[in-house]
Amino acid sequence: MNLFARALADGRLFWRCADQYGRSCNGGDRTFRLEPGTVKKPGPWAPRIDDVLLCSRGYHATSDPLRWSGLTVELVEVDAVAERLDNKIVCHTMRSLGRVDPMQCADARIFVAASRPDLNGASLDGASLDGASLNRASLNRASLYRASLDGASLDGASLDRASLNGARHADDATWTGARYSRYTSWPPGFDPKAHGATEVEP
Repeated sequence: MNLFARALADGRLFWRCADQYGRSCNGGDRTFRLEPGTVKKPGPWAPRIDDVLLCSRGYHATSDPLRWSGLTVELVEVDAVAERLDNKIVCHTMRSLGRVDPMQCADARIFVAASRPDLNGASLDGASLDGASLNRASLNRASLYRASLDGASLDGASLDRASLNGARHADDATWTGARYSRYTSWPPGFDPKAHGATEVEP
């Protein structure tokens, strides 16, 4: 497993919004910028900050870059999520994996990994979730209409009232131990019990 795939599976890939020079622009130290990097050659890790506090101290990133201001967006790898609030996280250190087009940066697999385990009510309609790790994720009331699940792993996921009607490649995903209710909708002809999922009371 390469660096990108490992960080994706661990839920350690996020987005960082910055000004045109790569400096912080949503609060914090407005002179700070990450040294540039790419997926194949990541930038150096930023100096570690031990005593982190969300919205106060530490390095901040988001799973939803289109909700934050900035002229540039870069994909970042974090050491671990120290604290989370909605789509914002704080960590002890991070490094750049490269700048991306702000209007095309919301890769659904990264959103899923970064938001895990709380995806209750998430709208993932039409998302390409091929190979995504959704193990033990809370997807209650989530909508995955027309989402592609080829090779996705949903083992142990919670799917009460989730809408999977029209999801593609459901037969090619794993569902062992996933929990659903009678209100969960499935693609036509798909048998969740035959794939190891368990019906529970809502």
